[in-house]
Parts: sequence; C-alpha cells; structure tokens
Amino acid sequence: ITFLHQLTDLADQPDKEFEIRNLLSQAWLTLIAEIKFQEQHQQLTVSPRERSKNILAYLHKHYAEKVTINDIAIAVNVSPKECIRSFKKNIHQTPIEYLLNYRVEQAKKLLRQSELSITDVALRTGFSTSAYFSKIFKERVGLTPREYRQSQNTTVSD
Repeated sequence: ITFLHQLTDLADQPDKEFEIRNLLSQAWLTLIAEIKFQEQHQQLTVSPRERSKNILAYLHKHYAEKVTINDIAIAVNVSPKECIRSFKKNIHQTPIEYLLNYRVEQAKKLLRQSELSITDVALRTGFSTSAYFSKIFKERVGLTPREYRQSQNTTVSD
C-alpha cells in the first residue's frame, strides 16, 4: 500500500518515470514474496490426514503413468521423506506399495470386464512390462493374470 501511495504522488510529477518503474518493481517483488510466504504457511497448516487424501487423489489420477516418490512429493508440496512418513502413518503402507495395489485392483477390473491382452492391461494400469505386471499380480492375488481371468470367466458362466 505504501508503494501505491508513493506511485500516486509521483504520477503527477514530470520526469519521474524511472522512480515509478523502480517503485513498481519493488511492489511486484514484495507481492511475490508475500505469495511465497502464504504458500509456505499453507503447506504447514495441511493436516497429515489431508495430505494423505491429496496423495491418494494424485495416485488415483496418475496410476497409469510412471510415478515416483518425487512426483508425489512435488504434487503435495512436501519432501519425499515427509510424503512417505505421513502417508504410512495414515494409510499403513508406503505410497508406492499403495500404488502397486491400486494398479492391481484396476488390472483385475480390466481382466474381468475386457478382452484386452495381458500386455495391454499391464500398460493401461501403469506397469512398464507384462513380465513385471505378472510378477506383482501373482504376489498380490496368488494367481497369474491369465489364471485370474480364466477363474473369473468360469465363475461367471457357472
């Protein structure tokens, strides 16, 4: 506000363009610093539970993409360590463990509801290769993706 008052006083005076420019620059720099301060303060006031919700929302939206802890941390404005710590405290698993489980759940839906190849299901659910997808799927479900699909088709037709 002080800068604006000074600008108003200078606006009516001749040959004050450089002073006006300097005051405008100072006003912008002050405004930018205030915005950064507000953003940092806002980060501090986000509860761990709210942070976990934000992480979940990010994971649900981006599960089909390559996602790293750094990506998640940047999205919720925390360090990678804080991202893992707060998520694990509230959800009882790391964000990456949750992501893998979520991907497997999405893959199970696709295996039940589509005729997509195993490779296509793997790629659509964020796995880089069908071999890695099959390994993770078997660890979490107890069946290979193909076995799972066959068991679902048998259950539906019985």
